[in-house]
Amino acid sequence: MQEDTFDYEAVPYHFVHCFKEQCPRAGSCLRYIAGEHCTTKNYFIHVVNPKRIPEDAEKCPYFLSTEKIRVAWGVKKLLMNVPLEKANAMKRQLLAHFGRNAYYRFYRKEVHISPADQEFVRKLFRQYGIAEEPVFDEYTETYNW
Repeated sequence: MQEDTFDYEAVPYHFVHCFKEQCPRAGSCLRYIAGEHCTTKNYFIHVVNPKRIPEDAEKCPYFLSTEKIRVAWGVKKLLMNVPLEKANAMKRQLLAHFGRNAYYRFYRKEVHISPADQEFVRKLFRQYGIAEEPVFDEYTETYNW
């Protein structure tokens, strides 16, 4: 990970930081990297209790990889190429699964669509006999906060 590209402004407010410098996995742990880039902007931050960190870094339950995930944004184009009858039924199922509020937040691109949620949509396409991959409005890479 290139540290000079880390944007601390993207760190969620309640994200838990770690400051264990001697940890052999610190360089690839999102919690440690966030701690390194912590600013004076916040008066308080959440921190892993150092007494709860196991000696064996491989067994640390707080480790969070710096590997980015591919998230999708927007569902406006999602059902464009689906026959109307199937599209209406699929939209009802999407609303039932995600809830009206979350679905329209996806629609307005207020929140991203996680890989797990993208997989749900992919399975829904297969369930309706649609072989093509679902296409969301756009894609970005982000940390798995």
